[in-house]
Amino acid sequence: MVRSYKILVGLIFTFAIAHLLYPLFDRTGLSSAASVMWFLSGGLAMFFNGCINLIHLVEKNRFARLMSVVTNAVMLLFLIILCMVISEIQVFVLTFVLLLTLIVSVRSSCQI
Repeated sequence: MVRSYKILVGLIFTFAIAHLLYPLFDRTGLSSAASVMWFLSGGLAMFFNGCINLIHLVEKNRFARLMSVVTNAVMLLFLIILCMVISEIQVFVLTFVLLLTLIVSVRSSCQI
């Protein structure tokens, strides 16, 4: 269980880093400064979600467990809505990763 949680957190960090680096290399898709800032804010949200999950892995206290479950649920809800707006494969993959992360974080919270 812990190993799969670590892998999922690693995937969240991978998505976050890719999302933060993409505007540096994109020359055509992001046309305005506002769209770049929205793109970066999504990367930061994923990065902080990964940090909260990492804290849950390291700190075995009730607050860390609760925050990881709540954060994962809110991020998953947002991504489900985002799938309807942006129907691209990376959004669906990240939604699936967040679904698995929510399940594993809830199961991990129940075992402690």
